[in-house]
Amino acid sequence: MAIAKDLMSEDNSLLAEVLFNDHSIAQIEKAASRLTFLKHIVKGKGREELFLFFGKLRGNIS
Repeated sequence: MAIAKDLMSEDNSLLAEVLFNDHSIAQIEKAASRLTFLKHIVKGKGREELFLFFGKLRGNIS
């Protein structure tokens, strides 16, 4: 939450510049796809698949 709060404390113009970047749509679509997959995991209560998902997330931020 701290990262989200810090991000949203930025100037609207700066945030708009970031989102209007040519690569933003692809990144947003990638994030939306991952959220859809996460929803699938949660609905199916797939614990092992969820643990794999967590591992991928952790790998992305390290």
